[in-house]
Amino acid sequence: MQIFQSWLDRVGQTFFDNDFDAYADTMALPFIVMTTRRTMIITDRETLHEGFDAFRHLIRNQRATDLFRVATDVYPIGGAILSGCYETHLLRGGQRLIEAYRSSALLRREADGIWRASCIANAMSNRSWPIRAPRIEANDAPLEVAPAGPDWQLLAREKLQIGRDGDQPPAIGPTLAPDS
Repeated sequence: MQIFQSWLDRVGQTFFDNDFDAYADTMALPFIVMTTRRTMIITDRETLHEGFDAFRHLIRNQRATDLFRVATDVYPIGGAILSGCYETHLLRGGQRLIEAYRSSALLRREADGIWRASCIANAMSNRSWPIRAPRIEANDAPLEVAPAGPDWQLLAREKLQIGRDGDQPPAIGPTLAPDS
């Protein structure tokens, strides 16, 4: 749990420090963002930066004083992969600015020893990148079930489908040519 919570804290602090380089160092490319309405694949640093800037603008424009991302469950998958669930709380002076929402992240410890996210799935219903303001709809309230298992099984099934029937999630940013 400590590794995952430390990663959450490190990512959250980058927004208040306006430190995109530190943020980018916590994410692997390509990076998958899943909402309740869409799966998006971020393929390059510039596009990742657009998402960082959008969330920074939300924090600044709402005059947020605190961003709490609290780990609720962590599932180790071998020694170099973690799947974790967390809740995000954005506050100004102790008052909630947006509805808290749940997310899951899949982290991998890279060769340089740094834990990076390759995928985040959350309860937002946003359909496009960058996400300028988290949209939580009433019918998107999390179910009272084990939050990580089914989400990652669904992700694995979706990933296996890519290329089979042409129903591929949209890549956002330059796309990579297939290996020859």
